[in-house]
Order: sequence, then structure tokens, then C-alpha cells
Amino acid sequence: MGWLAPDSPVPEGPCFTLLARTNDLGCVNDVRLRLDLEKGDIATKIRALETLVRLCVLEPTRLSSAAGRPTLMAVIRFLLPLQDHSIKRMLLLFWEVVPKTDGKGELLQEMILVCDSFRRDLEHPNEFIRGATLRLLTKLPWNGELFEPLYPCVAKCLTHRHPYVRRNAALCLYSMGRKCRELQVDVINALDVFLSTDQDPSAKRNAFLALCELSEPRALRYVEETDWSSFDALERSGRNLLQGPAIQLIYRTGLKHPQESWRFIQSVFHLLQSPIASVRFEASRALFALTSASTALRTSGQALVDLAISQTDNTAKIVLLDTLDQLRRKHPQPLEFLAVDLIRVVAGASDIEVCRRALELAVLLTTERSASDLVELLKRELRRLQTSPHQQADSVQVSEAVLTALQNCLASFPRTTPSVITCLTELVSSESESVCISAVRILRETLIRFPEYAPRAVGLVLQHFPLLREPAAIRHVSWLLGEFCERPEHVRDFIEQVTNSLTELPKEAAVEMEQRECNGTGSDSENGTNSNKASGAAKLCRSSSRTDRGASEKKSLPVVTADGTYATQSAFIMANSIANGTSSPWGHKVLLSHMIKGNFFIGTCVCGAVTKAACRFVTTKGTSVEQDTHALANLISATQKDGLVVNRHEIVARALRVIVFCLALADSSMFKGPATTDDRLRMMLCIRLLLLAQAGGDNVHSGLGGGQSTRQALNSFVTSTERRRELCRRKKTQKLGARGPMYLTEQHNSIRSSNGYEEADAPLLFDQLSGGNRLHGGPNTIDKQDIFSESLQKALSGNISSAVKDGDILANSLLAKVTQLTGRSDPLYAECYVHVTAHAIDLDVFVFNQTDDTLQNCTLELTTLGRLTGKRDMKLIDRPGPVVIGPHDFVTLRTTIKVTATDNGLIFGNISYDVKGSTSDTHVVVLNDIRINIVDFLVPDDTSQEDFRNTWAGLEWENKVIVSSPIRDLDAYLDLLIRKTNMACLTHGDSRLNRQTSMSNFLMANLSAKSLFNENVLANVCLERDPIEGELTGHVRVRARSQGLAWCLGDKISELQKCTKN
Repeated sequence: MGWLAPDSPVPEGPCFTLLARTNDLGCVNDVRLRLDLEKGDIATKIRALETLVRLCVLEPTRLSSAAGRPTLMAVIRFLLPLQDHSIKRMLLLFWEVVPKTDGKGELLQEMILVCDSFRRDLEHPNEFIRGATLRLLTKLPWNGELFEPLYPCVAKCLTHRHPYVRRNAALCLYSMGRKCRELQVDVINALDVFLSTDQDPSAKRNAFLALCELSEPRALRYVEETDWSSFDALERSGRNLLQGPAIQLIYRTGLKHPQESWRFIQSVFHLLQSPIASVRFEASRALFALTSASTALRTSGQALVDLAISQTDNTAKIVLLDTLDQLRRKHPQPLEFLAVDLIRVVAGASDIEVCRRALELAVLLTTERSASDLVELLKRELRRLQTSPHQQADSVQVSEAVLTALQNCLASFPRTTPSVITCLTELVSSESESVCISAVRILRETLIRFPEYAPRAVGLVLQHFPLLREPAAIRHVSWLLGEFCERPEHVRDFIEQVTNSLTELPKEAAVEMEQRECNGTGSDSENGTNSNKASGAAKLCRSSSRTDRGASEKKSLPVVTADGTYATQSAFIMANSIANGTSSPWGHKVLLSHMIKGNFFIGTCVCGAVTKAACRFVTTKGTSVEQDTHALANLISATQKDGLVVNRHEIVARALRVIVFCLALADSSMFKGPATTDDRLRMMLCIRLLLLAQAGGDNVHSGLGGGQSTRQALNSFVTSTERRRELCRRKKTQKLGARGPMYLTEQHNSIRSSNGYEEADAPLLFDQLSGGNRLHGGPNTIDKQDIFSESLQKALSGNISSAVKDGDILANSLLAKVTQLTGRSDPLYAECYVHVTAHAIDLDVFVFNQTDDTLQNCTLELTTLGRLTGKRDMKLIDRPGPVVIGPHDFVTLRTTIKVTATDNGLIFGNISYDVKGSTSDTHVVVLNDIRINIVDFLVPDDTSQEDFRNTWAGLEWENKVIVSSPIRDLDAYLDLLIRKTNMACLTHGDSRLNRQTSMSNFLMANLSAKSLFNENVLANVCLERDPIEGELTGHVRVRARSQGLAWCLGDKISELQKCTKN
């Protein structure tokens, strides 16, 4: 029992009741209390008893002293014989808090009379009084002298008619057997008989738990004799609640005595069929911990997958998938058949994290035999998400996760490439822009790795090109087609698709261009040569397009109104209708619609892709001028015989027509947003390259990023990406404990060879020197852990193991977190150990008295200060009380600070004390400031580049830090920044993967981390090295959800730069 007060210390022992503090206890008179207890009515006695309960908590030794003995006897004489239920309930609180021993620790004689009263209450006909008395006896810290007279009455309560009495009787017997060795044998026998006869589930569960603690062999015998196969029989006999405790008992017995595990394998198999989800989960975990048989492992894995499918809670699904991942790392081969079943978890999940973990686990379990089946299921899931996007809130993110799984399957199993390419080309026309872009990126890497599939992929993409609607999707697909279109029919179809997405200029725009040509004016006055070329090309485009639209021009007759006049249309009204996109006759032309709205960049990209494809076709044709002349003469006959025969003059003319149309559209003043100078120059460059290619120039397509240079850059990029995925995959397959945001140092990665085995000269890792960190443990570290105790410890502490920093062997020790608070010449020497948990900071302050005097009222006063003014992100919730320190003695004071946000903090204060026998004023020693580092609240978060971009766009606060460092190595500065900020680097270049020094003078990297409050913090590093002096310049942009987190991390980076300069 404890007080409910703001500044009261947190009780170390168990606390069953909280009482509110009142101010009327200072004037309490013992004589008046005894008179109220003796002669008052029932209400007066209840008030007096409540006052005694509060006094027992405020002054524990008051009733145990000689002056308080009469008051205690008054309670025994005048309240124990009463049968009022209110007084009975209040007496239960009173006997719980009243002191039972005197100042010497000997039992008070009055307690013998109280035991007699307890014995009468244990035989009371009211079941509540019996049960409450049994609960009270369970809480009291008595010895065997008082328990022995009460044992027969407690044992008799095991046969009471009411289950409430029997449940508390089982707990009371457990307390007796644990505190009194003389009664232990009788208690065990009574509980064993009670388990066989009683029918109440809760009472049997209490008795079984007590039997497990008092006599484990008897409990194991009971488990072995019980038939767990029939749940109906278990429910009828009241043993349905014993399944969970039985599993835990079997698991702990298997850890202590592995040779006895075979006795309980059949029982665990029966418990796997239980309808209770928690029992099946615990049984599956216990089964793969007790045996390594393939049948048992397959059964355990199948049970976990079935639970993940049936459960609706996302947290439960994540726990189940993590447990299955642990089983996979220990025994991968027996679980290969579960890869296909895990796709069912994705179909029923409503959280994106569940989908990602299920897909990652499915890919890791896939083999050559099941790769085709998994790919087909992933394709089916993608089609379901595309056809019914409203059935799932995060359908776009789930589709991207499935695409990532397909990409991993393609990297591991190349024989699935044809099937994957078919699925990717279908997603090119997806309604979601992000899904389309992801599919194009994966298709790009696939075609780089397997160029033999490029013709088939290009043909399929061309079929879906007319269905594209988003500008970004059109740009990506156009680049893909421009890079991989090599066959003549594909180049021709690509240009035709682009032409179909455009249309002829409106009549007003064409007239405007002709007027500008007649007047000798152009929109680009600075580039007269370019304007002349554009006008000439426009004439070529109009002359070549007359044959295509001849039929339509013949049908477009002038409209005559009812009064005999011709109908007219204003150019201003037409421009407004085009801008609104409502009544435009070419509104179905997607590419033209985007350009009309002012997005000329998409036209520039499409023109560049068309030019690249046409130039590649012309330069790889390998024909001379005479051959081209002969081919031009036979063009008509060849086209009639075979539509696939394409002449390079025709390709160049069609490409020029597209580019000149876009230029004419850009020069028109009736549309929104004029084209930029860069767009015009890019289009003019396309025209120049096409004309140069037609004239017989070599390697002209490299001017737009085509040719061997682009392919080499793409190959380098794809190789770097594959290396990074291989490192991530290798890190996941290592036995590093449960999945979580751990930081794996480069030293630990370097001891692994490329084939996954340990090198001969690799350093040995000793469990005894790892400080309890499972990251550096041996291969059997996980096997020796008790999963139930470990889960309970994590739930109670909530602490995340810190990372190894700077390669220091003492980085995780207590010495690395000790801060000196006072000087060595001060009367009091103090130092503090700072321990950061999930939502609190624990401070252990060591105070040493260096004087020859006794220091009284030694009080520690602390105050917290956050980074932002007006915000109390840190609050002191536990203030230590005053202590007395003898000469050259020491004491440890503990306090706790509650943390509500990730922020830098400052803790400052002083220690005040009085010298015994001195009449001087109170002495004060000012303490050094304790700075709480924000890095202690951050853990690395290795995410994908797509997730980084999406999260970056959604974060609100940004802090830009200017970099100016004397460090000359770009990679060295980046490594230092990663170590000091505890962030994960998402960008891995070739030099970093090969552990080589980069020769470039530029560096760009993305960093990511998460706080203990699950807050994302991202950083973008852009650095440049001076080629002459070698100094680094640039900036680091930090983005976070909260202002304090962005500012604090920016201050940490600025502080890092000051340290490097010094």
C-alpha cells in the first residue's frame, strides 16, 4: 500500500492499494481514537478505522510502539467480534498495513489473537469473507509459526462450494508452502488431489501454477498423464485454462533437461490442435525449441502461418511472422513449402508492414522448385489489387511491396524472367503512377541483366502505351522505349504511338505560325538560325501531314447558320475551352492535353526518346547512300509486300514531324505556360541529330545519352544495386536475433566472406565478453535464451540494445555512460550513470563524502530543461529524499525522468547538506550539467529509396546545416557522420561497396533513422571536394516530423564539424 502523491518515491515492493494524502492526520489523538472504537456507533468506528489505516502508512511504527499497543488492542477487542461487512472489509486493509513486528523484529503478541480471528473468518458461512481472508493471508509476510494453525482451515476451503473461495485457497496454500518448509509436503499433496477432483477452470489453473513452483516433477507427471487431444473433454473437466501453463512448463523443462524432451512431444502435438490461438502459438514455439525433426518443424511452421492468416490484429501478425523468421534462420530447409502459403497472409492483411514482412519471408523461403508457383501467386495478387483497388486502403503500397518481391525472385531465380516480364508490362498501364514507375524501374534492371528479353518486353510495352495517362509514367515509359527499341518494327510503332497521342495544330495556331513566318518574326529572337530551321521544318511537317489528313479536310465543310452567314469561332473562347479541357476536340490525346496545360517538359522527354530510337535505327542500319536511294525507290512495293520493311528516311521524317509539331505548339501564344529555353534547345538538338543521322553521321545517338555510355552507366548502377541487396540479404540470413532496427558495423560485415562462411583468420567472438549483446554472441546464443523470460524482460524494460560505436570495446559498458558531476576537491564527490530506456531516463547518482564530518539532510535537487522554450519534453517524476552520509561514506541516489519526445535535454541541479553539530547555514554544491544526447534515442532504419522519397515529402520540418570540414576524404566524412548520428546509409556507391577510396569530387547520400517514439528522421548529404585545396563543402538537410528533432540533430551535426576542425 502506498500514497498517491506527486513527489512520493516509487515503491520498490508490490503495492496493492493507493491512498490519497490528507492534511487532517497531524492532530489525531490516540485517546480519542480508542474512545471512538469502544463507544462509537458503526459509522464512527468506520471513520476511526480509516484514520488508523492512514496512520499506519504515514507512521508505520506508531502502533507497534508501547504507546500504540492500547490502540491495537482496542481494535482487537471492539472491532474483531463485529459482523458488519463494512468493518470487515476495512479490517482487511488494516491488517495488511499494520506492523506485525516490534522494533527488534520480533512478532507482536497481539498477532496471535488476530490469527484466531482469521481462523474464525476462514470458517465463516459467507463466501466473500472467506475468500477475502484467504487473499489477505496470501499478501501477509508471515512465518511458519502463524501459518501452521491456519493450514487445516485453508485446506478445508479447497472443498468449498463456491469457486471464489477455492481459487483463493489454492493461492493461499502456495504462499504457505513457499514461506513454510514444514508445510510444503502437505501443500503439494493437497494441490495434487485438488487438481484431480475440482472442475473450476480458474481454480485448477491457480493450483497448477502453484504446483509448478513448489514441485515441478509432480506438475510434469500431471501434464504427462493428461489427455490433451480432446478439447471438449478438457473443457468439461475444467482443464482448458491449463494448456498455456503446461506449454511453458514443458518448454522450461526441455531447456533444463533436453534428454527428457521426448516425453512431451506428443502432448505438444496435441496442443497444436487447440482452438485457442495463444496456445497454438506457444506450442509451435516450444515444439521447434524441443526438437529438430523435420515433421515437427513443418507442423510448427504451418501452425504459425495458419495463425497469421486467421488473426485480424496486425501486431499479432507481425509477432507471428517474426517467430517464423527465427525458425527459418535456425532450420531453413523444412520450411520451404511455406513460401506459397505466406501469400495468403498478404491477401488478408490491412497493414503495409505485415505485407512487407510476409513477402520478404516468402522470398527467403523460395527455392528453384517453388519459384514458378510463387511468381504466379504474386502476379495473381497484383491483378487483384489493380482490379479492386478500393478493397484495401494501402493497395498502392501493397502493390509496390509485391513488385519488390517479384524483383527479388527475379534476382534469385533468373528462369522466372519471361513470366515476370509479362506481369511488369501489364502494370505499365496501371492507374497508379507510383506502381507504373516501379514496374518500369524493375523492367529496366531486368532488361539490362537479360537483354535477350528486350524485344519481347518492348513489344508488350508498346501495346500498353496508348493507355498511359500520368505525365511521370509517360516520361519513364518513353525513356524505356527509346533506350531498348532496336527492331525496325518497334521503332516505327513507337513513333506511330507518339504521333497518335498528338494531332495536327488547330487552324488558329497554324495561321498564327504562317503569319509569323511571313512577317519574319519568331518566338525565339535570340536564336535566329534556330527559328529559320524551325520554320523550314514546320513546312516539311505540314507538307508531309497533308496526305494523312486529306480525307478529314475534305469532309470539314464550312457551317452555314439559319440567316445565311458562316459560323465563326473566337480564338479566345477556344483557348479557354482548351485550358479547361472540357470542350477540346483533341482532349482524348493524352500527350497533347498535358502539353496544352503547360507541361512542355513531357514533350521534350518524348522527343528525346523518339530521337534516340530513330538515330539508333539509322546508325545501325549500315547502308550506304546508293543503297538508300535504291531502297527509297522500292519503298512502296516493299511496303505492300511486307509491312515490316521500314526505310530510314521514313523513320527520320516521322520523328521530325513529331518534334516540329511540339516546337510549333511551343511557339503558339494561345496556350498556357510558354516553353522554357531548355525545352526549345533540347528539341532543336533532336532535329540537328536526326538530320545528321540521315546524312550518315556515326554515334549521333550518344548526344542524347544513348549508346554504349548509357549502357555502361546502367550496368554499373544495376551492379551496385545488386551488391547492396546481396549485403542486405546476407545480413538478414545471419543469426542476429529477432528482426529489428539494429546497426551492423562494417567490422562485423567484413569478417564474412562472399560465400557466407567464416574466414580462417576471422576473430573469435566470446559470449562472456559481449556484455549480453546478442549481436556479438556465438552461434548458440539464441538457443540458450528462455523465450518466455526474454519476452517478459523486454516488455518490462522496453529498452533497445545500443549499438557498438567507434569500435570501442567499452562502448556498451556502464563506464561509457558515467558523467562526473563535481570536482575531486569538493566536499562531496558525485558522478552519475545515465541509462536511457524507451520512455524514461534513469539516473543513478553516486555521492561520496570526502570530509571527516557527518552530513545530514543531504538532498539532491534536479531540474530539467528541453531544447524548445515552453515545451516540457522531460519531467522529473521521482525526487530522492534526504539522506545521512557518514565520514568517508557513500550513498547512491536514484531518480527517474519521464521523456515524451525525442529532444536534446539538459539536467542541472545541486546537492545541499548540513554538517552535524554545526550551527552554520546549509551548504550547497553546484553540479555539472548532464546533457542528454539525442543520438541515444535514435536507431538506424534501413529502408528503400522509394520509401525514403515518400517519407521525405511528408515530413514538415527541415534544418539545413552548412558543411565546411578539413577532412579531405568524402567517404571518411560520411562514415564519421553515420557513426556519430547513429543513422543508416541508404546510398551505397561502388567505392563504398568495394571498400576503395572514391576518386570523385562529389558525394550524395541519404541517411535514415527512427526514434524510440517511432518518429522518422531523414538526412540528405551533398558534399563537394575542392580539387586544389581538398577541403569539403556542401550541406546536410535534415527533415523530421517535429521541429525539436530536426533542430537537435542539426545541432549534433554542427557540433561534429567543430570537433573535426579542432
